This record gives sequence, structure tokens and C-alpha cells, in this order.
Amino acid sequence: MSSVAALSSANVWAAGSTRTAATEIVHWDGKSWTKVASPAGAYSIHFFSADDAWAVGGTRSDTTLTARWNGKSWAKVPSPTPAGGGSLAAVTAMSASSAWAIGTGLTKSFILRWNGKAWKQALQTASGTVLRGMTALNASNAWAVGSTSASRTFILHWNGRSWSQVPSPTPSGGGLLYGVTAVSSSYAWAVGQTLGGRDYIVRWNGKTWKQVPSPSPTVGGAELFSVSATSANAAWAVGVWGYGSEGLILYWNGKSWKEQ
Repeated sequence: MSSVAALSSANVWAAGSTRTAATEIVHWDGKSWTKVASPAGAYSIHFFSADDAWAVGGTRSDTTLTARWNGKSWAKVPSPTPAGGGSLAAVTAMSASSAWAIGTGLTKSFILRWNGKAWKQALQTASGTVLRGMTALNASNAWAVGSTSASRTFILHWNGRSWSQVPSPTPSGGGLLYGVTAVSSSYAWAVGQTLGGRDYIVRWNGKTWKQVPSPSPTVGGAELFSVSATSANAAWAVGVWGYGSEGLILYWNGKSWKEQ
């Protein structure tokens, strides 16, 4: 599974691919996981409320996929695909009539915006840029993260009017960012990996992004795919180590990151 959304201890959703490479959406009701009928190709999921959610991904014909949950079932919603094909990697919603989705086309990444009636392309990045994660605090504060073809970290910020690149540190030898979360306009986290095989974490302090030390297993490399924070003193980051064979969970206690 590549994406998870928890509404309560008895209402959790996850989306991703199975060992047979098929995609599926599953639901936890407090006792067991159940597969829920959904359009094939959904990789990322975001719930705005119990009866309003988005799932995004890509189809076998190399077109973008967006599907919406109405509290009872998932249904496809038309979405634009760049010339040459493309798929969506992440989605986040601020309200029933406002959402963002990011994806990658043949040579460029792009951002789609939901205006309450239709998905429209809002931005296309420079060639070679790959966007992998995004989050939104509200209608005037959103982040998207990824990397460039030169293996440099890449971060975009939405200020309510436009998307713009924000300088971000890149580790020596190169690095990639996969996930991002924000607590406030002056507190956010982004996670990924260095090309040297270490996990990589950066923090936004309201003015700049700076690297924060984190524990990293020394055998088989490590990488972090997702991060979620509930306050300035509590955050979780998840990924893998040991050549992808072992799960990795880190916790921020307000002072430092610790392996769980």
C-alpha cells in the first residue's frame, strides 16, 4: 500500500498495489480490512470527510485517474492528461470544492486543481522534474515536493495566487523528496532519501527549509516515503531499509527524531 487515510480508529482507508501489481482500495472498520470496489489504478487517497474523498493514479492506457467517494461508492471523475500520457501520484483536498493533485507526464510533472466542477491543469514544471508528494493547509497554503533530473530536491509552494519554487537543501551527492506535511504556515516537514542510501528529513521554519538530523540504518540503505504531523511536537515518518525488505518508522518528539 502506498497511501493511507485515518478518520478514526474504526474508519481507516488505504490504497496501493498488490503483489500481483493490481491496485485496490481497502477499508478498516475496527475489526478487519475489506476490499472496496474502486476504479483500477488508484495509488493515492485523501479523505476530506467520511463521505467525501479523492483517489488518484493512472490507467493502463497511460491516462490520469481520479475517483471520488460519496460515502457509499467510488466513481471515476474526468481529469486531463498531458500530451504523451501521464499519471497522478498524490492528492489533497481543502474542501468539497477545492483540491489539488500532482502527477508526472512524459518529461514533466504537472499539478491539477479541482474547482468544484472539473479538474483543470494549473501548472507544468520544467523538463526532468518529478513531483511525488503534496499537502495543503488551506486554500492559500500548499506544498508539493520531488526532485530534478540532476537529483536535487525540489519544493513548490502555493500562496493562494500562484505556485513558486522555494529553495531547499540538497545533500552532498544528491537527494530526493517523497512526502510532505504541514502543521502551520511556519512549520512543515518533507522526507526522502540521499543518493548515498540514507534517509533525509528537512523542516520548514516559516522562512527556510533546513535539514534535520535523523537516525538511519547503516545496512542496506534507507528511504522515507511519507510523513505526517499533528503538532510541532509530534510527527511520524515511514519508509524502508535493508534493501527495501524492512519497514522503517521514525517519531519526532519535539526535539529529535527517534527510530520506533
